[in-house]
Amino acid sequence: MTNVSSQQPSASLTNLKRQAKNLKLALSEQGKPVSHSQALELVARQNGYKDWNSASALCEKQSGKLALQAGRQVQGEYMGQSFKGKLIAVKALGQDQFMQITVELDEAVDVVEFESFSNFRKRITCTLDRNGVSTSVHGNGLPHMRLLR
Repeated sequence: MTNVSSQQPSASLTNLKRQAKNLKLALSEQGKPVSHSQALELVARQNGYKDWNSASALCEKQSGKLALQAGRQVQGEYMGQSFKGKLIAVKALGQDQFMQITVELDEAVDVVEFESFSNFRKRITCTLDRNGVSTSVHGNGLPHMRLLR
């Protein structure tokens, strides 16, 4: 079994993906085809990461930019309430300056602050900047949504 170091090297996600593409092509030329996801896993381990998810998360953290994709679990605040959920859609906007996301929440949140009225939402769509903060703000000046890392 390969010994994976606990200290991951600094690598860009783009570079790792390029390596995976090249590895997949090279293995295919040798008559040993692998899927894209298998190539990503192999490249991650070759670069000292536990697996592709770890590599992706650490590269994202180092770059300071959120790398969001459908299926990923997220957490944050929406209308002042904490939430956890699963991304079901991510769309890049404005040359990757902004993204529109849709989150299916684990538990519905009440988006109304009145005691006599409630409006629970289980699915939320928001436009976020590259830091994971919504472009829309609430009446108190706080952003509608803020994703936590």
